[in-house]
Amino acid sequence: MRISVCKWIICYLRGVSVLLLFVSPVTSCGQLDTADTQPFTLIAIPDTQYYTMNRPDADWRWAQNAIKEMFLAQTEWIVQNKETHNIKFVLHLGDIVYNTNNSEQWENARECMNVLDGNIPYALCAGNHDGCQRTMVGGPNNTIHYNNYFPWSRYKDLSSTGGNFKSDLAGPMDNTYHYYNGGGVDFMILSIEFGPHDDVIDWVNAVLSEPAHADKKIIILTHGWLNGRTPVAIAGNEDAPQSEKYFRENDPVDLWERAIKKHPNVFLILNGHNGVSNRLVQYGEKGNIIHMAESDFNGLEIDGKFGGGFGFLRIMQFDPTTDEITVTSYSPWRDEFLTDDKNQFVLENIGVF
Repeated sequence: MRISVCKWIICYLRGVSVLLLFVSPVTSCGQLDTADTQPFTLIAIPDTQYYTMNRPDADWRWAQNAIKEMFLAQTEWIVQNKETHNIKFVLHLGDIVYNTNNSEQWENARECMNVLDGNIPYALCAGNHDGCQRTMVGGPNNTIHYNNYFPWSRYKDLSSTGGNFKSDLAGPMDNTYHYYNGGGVDFMILSIEFGPHDDVIDWVNAVLSEPAHADKKIIILTHGWLNGRTPVAIAGNEDAPQSEKYFRENDPVDLWERAIKKHPNVFLILNGHNGVSNRLVQYGEKGNIIHMAESDFNGLEIDGKFGGGFGFLRIMQFDPTTDEITVTSYSPWRDEFLTDDKNQFVLENIGVF
């Protein structure tokens, strides 16, 4: 039961002083107040590489018809709907650009994400196209441009920023964590590089084991997790070998076995990467339910055409009164929802409220 806060206020009515008692923020019986029961929203922006490429006449079909303005429409809509949807945080699911060494694409990305600055806090995620691929296995990330266009110095002093990991193999923005509060609950978002190095997995365990994080509910943000087109499962060495295909040190299944499943306050994992949408429910070693949701609209085809994702994003509305997340997929560019069961659904019993 939460402790009520009582305030005595003297009012003057027709020259007579009246002593009034106000009780906040909860009732004497311990029920949550209005602020703690109000639904709130997280927004996920999946892979934007074809918007930042900005080549609608490209040969590669997923890039065709995709333009920067689709990405810009997403961030502008988020800011415009901040109050209406009670948006607490924005999560980019990685693959911000297509060519990690292309400055123009990074400039487009920065222009679009800058719309959120000073309005809504956000977390970025280092995807394979952002520089987490095609070095030798165990070698350093090629995320120099990512870290130059979105430098740690820009975010490190924000109240929503918790910390980061930096080594000779990973830049300071490649692995980060962030805080927000919603429904009277403290949350932490842990953003992990694509195909993490061994020392990154060690860092993940250390961050999740910190006493200061024991009472926080954890969302894992990582570009590759569910394995997309094959039967829904955590991407493993046999299903989608990132260590082989992308020259990475570990696959999602390694991250799951060595870190994520060991921590009881993890309840949600989000990823992009595969051009499709999928979801899965698993249980951690402590019995905690962990919902997993994959969204990447690059492979979406509408009226026989591709559009790099057509500007679709994920709206995740948390309801503290029902312990549920209502998920919808909406495009500000088209003003349209996707209504199939992979893109519109409810995550029940999330174990948060």
